[in-house]
Amino acid sequence: DKHNPGEPLHWSRGKSADHADCLARHLLQHGQLDPETGLSHTVAAAWRALALLQTEIEAARKDGG
Repeated sequence: DKHNPGEPLHWSRGKSADHADCLARHLLQHGQLDPETGLSHTVAAAWRALALLQTEIEAARKDGG
């Protein structure tokens, strides 16, 4: 809902790609609720870590790795 209000759940890759920076910010606030989403910052950190991993895997495949 944060990035795509009213749309089915999906990853809008073009709306936010600074996964490492966001991951660090959410980790610093772990255990607290994110006022924008009402979810734990730990949930956001987990999602950002997986998104970062996915983009790294895709980049490696693109480069022949």
